[in-house]
Amino acid sequence: MGPRLRALWFTALLASGCDPSAFDPRAWPDAGRASDAEPFPQTDAALARDADIDATSGASDLDAGSPDAGDASGSADAGDATGPVDPCVRADQRLAVTKPAVELARLATSPLFESRTLGPTIRLGDSDHVWTFSGTRRVDSVPAASAAPANHPYVAFDGKFQPWNAASTAKPAAWSLREPASDAGTALPPTLLPLRSGEGNLVSLVPSSFVRLPDEPRGLLFITHYDTLTQSKVWLARLEDGATQATRATTPLFSAGPLFALAARVDGEYVILYACTPANGTNPTRCVAGRVPTAMVDQADAYQVRTTNAAGAGSWSSDLSSGTTVLENVNNDLTISYNGYLRRYVAVYGEPSSNQVLLRTAAQPYGPWSEPVRVALPAPSALNNGGIREHPSLAQNCERRLVISYFAPTRAEGFFPLVGDAVLAAIDLD
Repeated sequence: MGPRLRALWFTALLASGCDPSAFDPRAWPDAGRASDAEPFPQTDAALARDADIDATSGASDLDAGSPDAGDASGSADAGDATGPVDPCVRADQRLAVTKPAVELARLATSPLFESRTLGPTIRLGDSDHVWTFSGTRRVDSVPAASAAPANHPYVAFDGKFQPWNAASTAKPAAWSLREPASDAGTALPPTLLPLRSGEGNLVSLVPSSFVRLPDEPRGLLFITHYDTLTQSKVWLARLEDGATQATRATTPLFSAGPLFALAARVDGEYVILYACTPANGTNPTRCVAGRVPTAMVDQADAYQVRTTNAAGAGSWSSDLSSGTTVLENVNNDLTISYNGYLRRYVAVYGEPSSNQVLLRTAAQPYGPWSEPVRVALPAPSALNNGGIREHPSLAQNCERRLVISYFAPTRAEGFFPLVGDAVLAAIDLD
């Protein structure tokens, strides 16, 4: 589906004039994007044919052959002096935010969990599920140091099936986040990513991104593996439609070099994704872009990294150490999605020691990126917010309202957050 069709998602919303208050998830079961199998327009396909545009030429930054390659003045999406203006497309493609972020839902500390962070939105069949993971699990209000990190599904809005609680007939209010087991004595649902023999309680498995491979009844999870708070590996896991537990590969995909796991998406014959090296001394976090054929996604030697030459022309290299930095000073999560309202890619992330979410746009998903627009998030009671990511399939109001999540610490020991809430929030674009 091209961007013009995406801009006209569902007739009822357009008829309402794209008023955010008109959004009711129960009325539009496919209120997000049609599928995570094709979450964004295929604007990278020309890169596979070495058709990059020289970024220094002053011409359009878009790839040759891109469905968005027209400029605002000539685009049918933008409207003109004689035609109607599409309220779901911003003609000047300018990124601006003047309203504060709005909290939609929160998972606070509970007898079962001391801290949770929301992972990627996962599309299973016709339902979207937001998964949460935790490094500390509590049983009867007593910390269980030996318990495995918990990864459980949560439904982000009303009218969606809850696979972990099929017997329940209760439906939460719109934008609610609920405990996986509300009744005393009820068994918890299966963890999305169970630990294996030999993986101690200092190991944390974080679901970093999720993609649907073409023509397959399953999704693919990229998992970041942490040892004593340091990312050390990337695993692949497959999640069948209707399943509540992923099947992890027998060996890690990456154990060294760029750990590609962030912001994965399918683009034609490729999966595009990102790796961010941790900050080192005075050197900030450095993020690079990678790609791999979808048919070879489980083969580390098939991955390539995005590079640019002195003139700004881009190419792909099998030397994974040669990647050109696309973003830096990224805290601990990153999402990059195509936004139909702006007709641009939008990067969403947080900076270290900050309570703000940063938004940047680009014509291509590896930049060059605009100057960041910073949006303040409610300050937590301890340290700073972290784990900031967007959930593109949950976007509202013609993609003018972005839905993000973040971890809000409520208790810390030194510079380490011990307890905190998982928060779902909205950011409205001007």
